[in-house]
Amino acid sequence: MSEDVQVVCPECEHINLDKFVFESETIEQLGFISSEEKADAEEWAGDGLCLNPTCIEEWCEKRNLDSRFKMGVPLITPEPKHDDVVVPDYETVYKCEECDIGEYRFNPATNNHLCDNPFCGSVRFDLEQTTTSKSGGVLGDQGYEFRAMYMKALEERSEVVEPPYLFDKAPNPFFQKQKKANVKLEEEEFHTSQKRSLSWFRCLHHHLKPLEDLKGTRFQKIVLSAYMDKTLELQHIEPLWMYAQRGKLGGELKSAFTIFEKNPELFSELIEKKKHTLQPNRASIQCVYGLIKALLPWPSDRIKDEAIIMEASNVLKKLSSKGYIEQMNKYNLLESRYSFNGKIQIPIGLIECICIINAVENHSGIDKFGIDVKNAIFPNRSKREHWKSIMTSKGQQFVDVVLPKLVSNYLLRE
Repeated sequence: MSEDVQVVCPECEHINLDKFVFESETIEQLGFISSEEKADAEEWAGDGLCLNPTCIEEWCEKRNLDSRFKMGVPLITPEPKHDDVVVPDYETVYKCEECDIGEYRFNPATNNHLCDNPFCGSVRFDLEQTTTSKSGGVLGDQGYEFRAMYMKALEERSEVVEPPYLFDKAPNPFFQKQKKANVKLEEEEFHTSQKRSLSWFRCLHHHLKPLEDLKGTRFQKIVLSAYMDKTLELQHIEPLWMYAQRGKLGGELKSAFTIFEKNPELFSELIEKKKHTLQPNRASIQCVYGLIKALLPWPSDRIKDEAIIMEASNVLKKLSSKGYIEQMNKYNLLESRYSFNGKIQIPIGLIECICIINAVENHSGIDKFGIDVKNAIFPNRSKREHWKSIMTSKGQQFVDVVLPKLVSNYLLRE
């Protein structure tokens, strides 16, 4: 029996791995059969034995056997868990009319279409089955294996993809964890420019494919693909350091963007095509504002979101008309690794943050709340803060010296 075979003890799984034996001679000496031909389930141990005494007692008790005369527990092949099962994810073009949120997915087990909104569960038997992937081809077994590898790499770190994508660990909604009740993305929080399925893997698959053979972990490739796609394709604007903080990335952010730095052709076409969408506007302010609110206790009872977004939009107009944005573009505030192939000098989301901080400081009616918001966006607990590693020394100087002046309202007077 080879030790490479993945088997477990039916009582302890692999907790007592040091008590497992696989040698045929030892198995025979302990009174079990180790031949390839399976015999009685209680006598055959061709996959090995667990010799842990507690496991032996529990195993025998379940079978009304005398544990004094049993020297081991036959190892077995484990049943697959739901999280390990890769269920074919068929592309669908059918919107659910019942909830107007989900989409119908074909379920091969029941031969019907099921709404992927876990709070709907609508079933259709009259829809045509489609089997094409997002990229247009049939996904096939290799495609499912590819997805399984990346799902395993992401594990439970849903913050890396959600928002704006949906963290669907398994396409069957009955297997999905229902911790995320709000499947519908709220317009005031998450601005997107396209209506498309927001399953994280479906959206990122075509980015991950060319990254697969490059140096770096699959998790790092998910990080890179997620930020590039959500920023450029969905215009889900989020400062990179806030994304890193929310995803608890540590050094993984630098490693992810090092992949891009060494392979600049990867996203070059997407950057050229979508760079114009990075211009700050009301929608991007709205998006960043929703993310900032999650950084600190937010006095929603005292602050009207729409009023702050409107004031922040007015600040943006003043920054532009008075030439401040043009002036900022003269300086490279961003480390080259994060500059999208040198195409941007101002960190994505920075201008939106300036506008929001100014609006909160001067129009919230809460004394010095703008300073609290600034400190939440740009924490200064150590030298290793994400924003400090993402920005150049000039960028850090801008945050420390120039930003407080832009927040003070002095420079923004009519």
